[in-house]
Amino acid sequence: MNKKKDFIDQQISKFYPLTDEQWQHVTDIVDDTVKKAKGHEAEVRKELFDLMEKWERKEKEGVRDE
Repeated sequence: MNKKKDFIDQQISKFYPLTDEQWQHVTDIVDDTVKKAKGHEAEVRKELFDLMEKWERKEKEGVRDE
């Protein structure tokens, strides 16, 4: 799980700011990861969505800075 979370974080960081299409790809990866987390779906979903929210906040803050 941590490797997947780190991978997603690195990909967002590498391509930031993301286009809508790139965000959709990230969302697809998150959804697929949650589906594979049998028995731990809620925990995995929370960790990955917290990660995505962190980047969304950063994106919104960047818009305000312009």
